[in-house]
Amino acid sequence: MSELTKEDEYGIISRTMMNIRSLRVFAREIDFEQLLEMQEKLNVVIEERREDAEREAVERAERERKRQELLQLIAGEGFSPEELLGLSE
Repeated sequence: MSELTKEDEYGIISRTMMNIRSLRVFAREIDFEQLLEMQEKLNVVIEERREDAEREAVERAERERKRQELLQLIAGEGFSPEELLGLSE
């Protein structure tokens, strides 16, 4: 019998967690206290992921703001981005 790879394990977990019927079966088969402990841990992980996603969105917005600033500065000096890259004649 072959062992599952991490990718296989994650695939099984992902399919189970994305399927409400599978989750209901799992929830009926596990001790309620364990289910509550899993909920607490999952809530922590979700909150960490939410914070990461929000931070990444702020970083993307800041980068875009700086990009727009640079484009305005370039245009204000009478250049186009293409000219600076040597793409126009």
